[in-house]
This record gives sequence, structure tokens and C-alpha cells, in this order.
Amino acid sequence: MEPRPQFPRQPVGSRPQTQGQPPAGGPPPQQHPTQAAPEPSGYPEGVDPAAFIAPPRTQYDYSPLDLAPPGQRRRRQLIAGAIGALSVLLLGALIVFGWILLRDPGSDNDPSEQVAAVTEAAGNENAAGNPGGAASTPTTSGEPTPAATTAPAATKAAAAQPTAAAKGPDAARLKSILPDASVLPPGFDGGTDSERNLAAVVEALGGSRTAEQNLQKWGWSGNAERAFNADPAAVEPGSVTNITISLHGFKDPASATAALPFYSDILANLGYEDVEAPAIGQHARMLVQPQEDGGVNVALYIQKGPVLYRIGGYAPGGDPSQAVIDVATAMLAN
Repeated sequence: MEPRPQFPRQPVGSRPQTQGQPPAGGPPPQQHPTQAAPEPSGYPEGVDPAAFIAPPRTQYDYSPLDLAPPGQRRRRQLIAGAIGALSVLLLGALIVFGWILLRDPGSDNDPSEQVAAVTEAAGNENAAGNPGGAASTPTTSGEPTPAATTAPAATKAAAAQPTAAAKGPDAARLKSILPDASVLPPGFDGGTDSERNLAAVVEALGGSRTAEQNLQKWGWSGNAERAFNADPAAVEPGSVTNITISLHGFKDPASATAALPFYSDILANLGYEDVEAPAIGQHARMLVQPQEDGGVNVALYIQKGPVLYRIGGYAPGGDPSQAVIDVATAMLAN
């Protein structure tokens, strides 16, 4: 918008000259025959009419922004909006980046305090650790052998050791509890001993972060294992040919009780079925799984004090359940 044009002002008190008025002291102008005499202006004598027509300059001056073309004002608004949006995005990116740097990686894997929730998580982790849906192959002892590809959590557990607060039986103490071949049916050898550290046990349980945290929480203190084998030609058809006994120590009986369903649910998730367990120890669970060759795998879990017993057996073309129960009865009778 352009400013209103200025008109020259006459000094206050002077009388405006009308068109055709002669200068002072001159002869009166000649009027056209059809031209009427001018009407009186209606303003008092000595008052400047221009003062009522032209207001002061400050009443109609405009700022340079108002005088900018509409297109230019629109561009300024778009640029201001774009700058504001980029500022918000930058602030959000800084907040997310700071959260990633400061967060605790272990906080996403908080273990459940309830055994049922823990066993369910362990089963899911074990299934996820076998690409293509291939399940881990259980040994004759009933403990699954991990697949070639292990979960990343197993790498973290490789250097882990039992906590200093764990006071349960160590590997040497557990090895002294293992029986000899005298409690087995005839035809078995003297047995082969082995033991696993914490990392190997975590890997056998699926390699999950949950397994590692639970073993540390329960004060896992050691493992000892003894495997017995018989010559199939030296035993009766359908009889048991493999028996493996594995013991795990924990800081107290309550921890061993919580570990029993956690260990045994690994096999349940691999297709083992529950059968009636014998009344041995303080808690017991027995699982079986038929094999394609007609044989049966049996795993008997028993908790007594701070020790978790696992007696596993296999019989080609038969059921080794009674032989496994007899070995467990002879062991825990002492």
C-alpha cells in the first residue's frame, strides 16, 4: 500500500484562494455567463480546510514489513516454519542418541522371579537358537546337546564363574556322590567321568541370558557326570544299554527346587512327555520320548537338598524306565 499523497498546506490564518479570484487590489474577474457564483465554503474565517483533510503523517505511515509483497511475506513464513521443524527433529535425534548411550543393556533382560515364567522364557530361547526349526538332540542322559550355532549370551557366559557367595557342593564333592557300576544291571563298563563349567551348562540349557542369570541367582556351584555303556550284544534285547548320571550343586535346597522345573522343561519343549515319577527325594519329575528305532529315552530329575540329580537311560527296542528308577533308588538310599 502506497502512502497517501501530500498536499501543500497554507499557513494557519491565511484564506484559501478560490479559482478565478484576482489578486488583492486587482479588478474582479469576469465570470462566464453560465457560471454561478461560488457558494460559501462553510469554514469559519481564518481556519485552514487542509487541516481537516490531511491528518498528521504518523497516522498513515506503515512499516516496511507491511509494505512487502504478499509472495515475499509467504516465503518468509515458509522458511521460518521449515527452520522450526528442523530444530524439533534435531532435538529429538539428540534425545534418542543420549538414551542409547546411557541405557543399561542388561535392563532389557530382567529375569522373572516366578519359576513358571522363567521356564517358558528358556523354552522360547532354546527354540530360537536353532535356525530352521531343528531342535537340539538330547543325549541318553536326558540333557540336550546344543546346536552348532549358540546364542550370543553363551559367549558372555564363557568367562563366567560361580559367584563368590555360592556355597553349594563343588565338582569334587558331587563326583564323590556318583555311584559305580555295582548299582547298574550286569554288562556295563566302569563309567566315564566328565564335568561342565558354568558356561557349558548355560550352553546346554539353550544359551539364553535367562539361563545364565538364573544359575547365578541360584548359586550354581558345580557339575559332575558319569556315563555308563553296555555292549548291546552282551545284554538281553530291549534292555537298557546307556545310563548317564549328572549332578548339579546349588547354594541351598530352595535353589535346587527352583532349578528342577527349569532344567526339565528344556526336554519338555523338545517333545518329551511327562509320566508318573517315583517318590524319591524331595521332588521328582520323569519324562520319556520314543525314538524312531523303537527305543525309548528316559530322563529322571530328582532334587534332594542342594543337589539336582538327573539319571538318563536308553534302551533300543525297549523301555529303560525301571532300570533308571532302580539306579536312582540305590543312589539316594545312601
